[in-house]
Amino acid sequence: MRLFLYYIIMKVDTNKVVSPIDEYTIGIKFPFSYGVVEWVKRELDGRKWVSSKKYWIAANTRENINKLVDAGFAVHPTLLPKQEQTAVKTAENKSEAVNLPLRLLRDPFPFQNIGIKWLLDNNGRGLLADEMGLGKTMQALGWLSLNLTELPVVIVCPASLKYNWEHEIDITIPFPPEVQILSGKKPYTLERNRIFIINYDILDVWVDHLLLLRPKVLITDECHQYKNNKAKRTKAVKKLQRRCKHFIAISGTPITNRPAEFYNVLNMLHPTLFGNYWKYAQRYCGARHNGFGWDFSGATNTKELHDKINGTLMLRRKKVDVFTEMPEKTWSKIPIEIDNRKTYDLAEANFVEYLKQNLTERTMVALKEVGLSEIHINKENISQTAAEQGARMNHLVELEKLRQIAVEGKLEQAIKWIYNFLESGEKLIIFATHVFVIDKIMNTFKGKAVKIDGSIPTNKRQTIVSRFQTHDGTKIFVGNIKAAGVGLTLTASSNVLFLEYPWTPGELDQAIDRAHRIGQHENVTGHCFVARGTVEDKMLQLLDKKRQVLSTVLDGQDAPESSVLGDLLNFYRK
Repeated sequence: MRLFLYYIIMKVDTNKVVSPIDEYTIGIKFPFSYGVVEWVKRELDGRKWVSSKKYWIAANTRENINKLVDAGFAVHPTLLPKQEQTAVKTAENKSEAVNLPLRLLRDPFPFQNIGIKWLLDNNGRGLLADEMGLGKTMQALGWLSLNLTELPVVIVCPASLKYNWEHEIDITIPFPPEVQILSGKKPYTLERNRIFIINYDILDVWVDHLLLLRPKVLITDECHQYKNNKAKRTKAVKKLQRRCKHFIAISGTPITNRPAEFYNVLNMLHPTLFGNYWKYAQRYCGARHNGFGWDFSGATNTKELHDKINGTLMLRRKKVDVFTEMPEKTWSKIPIEIDNRKTYDLAEANFVEYLKQNLTERTMVALKEVGLSEIHINKENISQTAAEQGARMNHLVELEKLRQIAVEGKLEQAIKWIYNFLESGEKLIIFATHVFVIDKIMNTFKGKAVKIDGSIPTNKRQTIVSRFQTHDGTKIFVGNIKAAGVGLTLTASSNVLFLEYPWTPGELDQAIDRAHRIGQHENVTGHCFVARGTVEDKMLQLLDKKRQVLSTVLDGQDAPESSVLGDLLNFYRK
C-alpha cells in the first residue's frame, strides 16, 4: 500500500518497474516495446538482458537511476538519493559545513569533512582522488575513526609510506587500535584486532595470512600501483578486497591522464558498471593497434568517464577548488625507514664516542653563546679561542658525515616517491644540501630536471628558472638550499620536497617561499622526507621548536640563547 501511494504521488508508470538486485545491480521490467528496448540499450550503463528471468539488469549508478526516473519508470524508494546526503561541490561553490561526530587530534578542513561524509554515505567504499596536498590520508582516517569496531584493518601502500601511515594514525586518531607494520617475506603470527600496514612488494606472500584474520577494511594508497592484471600484487589486492566489507582506494593521479591504470580499482568498486576491460579500454584508453598488438596507454572520452564516476565512485578536488579553506602553507612530515640501518647505527655510536672524548664543557658553553653563527668561524667574538672554534668545526664535520649516511639511506625511496608524484602531471621543487644528492636526482630524472647550486653562475640562473616556469617538459627544479633558497620565483609548482635540512628554520621558510610568492594561485605544501630514528629526526624536531628564529632574522629581535647545532650536540652528548 505504501509503495502504491508513492508511485501515485510520483505520477509514474507502475508497469515500468526498477528494483535493487544487489549493491551493484538493478533490475528493470517493462511491457515489451522496441522503442523502450532501444532506449535501454542506448542510455543505460552495464545493461544486459537476462533471458532466464525475462528482465533487464543495469549498473546501480546515480546516472542510470536519474535517467530511469526521467523516463517515467517506477523506481524503488531505496534507490533514490537520501535527502540529507551532502552534495559534492564544484570549483564554483564553497564547501558547506558538515557536522560529524569526530573526535580527532587535529581538526579537518571543511572540504575534508565533506570527504569523510562522502565515505560514510558510501559505506566506506570509494576512490579518494584529491590532488596531492589535500589530505586524503586524513579523510580516510577520519572515516576510520568513526568505524573503529570494523577491525582488522589492512592498509597497503608503497614501502616508502608505511611509517608515514603509522605517523598519521598517531597524530590523528586519539585512541587508535594497535598498529603493526608488516615486513619481510616470511609471515609470522598476527593478533587479530589491529591495523596492519604492509607494502605492495610483499603483499602476495602475506595475503593468505591476512585473510585468516577476516579483515573488514582495506585501504590501498597509490592505488595505480596495482594496474597490471598479471602482477602478483594486483592478484593479492583483488583477493583481499573480495573479503573486505569496506574498500577505500587512494590516488592523487588524475584518472583522466591514464584511464587504463584505474580499471582494476573501478572494477572492484563497481563490477557491474566496469565489468569488461576490453569495452573499458576501447572506450576510454585510446585503443589502437600498433601492428603487433593493442596499445591502451592513451586516453579518450575522459570527460565522460570523469562525469560517470565523480561523486559516486570517486571524489576528486583540486587545490584551486578549496584554497580558501586551507592555510597558505602546510607541512607534511614523511618518515622513512633507511635501508642502511647497520651502517648508520655504527656511525652514530662512533659519533657519540667521539663527542665524549672531545667535547669539553668550555666548548659547549661557546656553542651556546654563538647562537646562529656556530657553523661559521666568528673572528670578532673574542670570547672564543682558536681551539674552541676548531673544536666546533670538527664537531660539525663529524655531524655532517652522519647526516650524509642518513640521506643515503632514504634516497632510493625518495626517488620512488618522486616517480609517483610525477604521475600526477604536476611539477615539483626539490631542495637538498649535499652535491651527491643533487647529482643523484639530476641523473635519475635526466631531461626532466634543472638545477641551481653553487656550480651555476649567477648570470645563468634566471634562464634555468624560466625553463622550469614555462617549459612543460621540465617537471623538476632541484636547488641547493643555500644557493637557491632565496631570491628565486618558482610558482610553477605548489609542492616543495625537502630531502635535507638547513641549520635554521629561517632558511627552511625562505626555501618554501620560492613557491609561495606573488603569482602563486594555490596553497603550497612542504613535504619533509625524514630518515626515521636518525639525526634528521631530531634535527627536524629542533627546527620546529625554534621557528622563532625567523622573527629574529626578519624583525631584528634578540637571538635565542641556543641553536639547532648546539642543542643537537647536547642531545648526543647526553
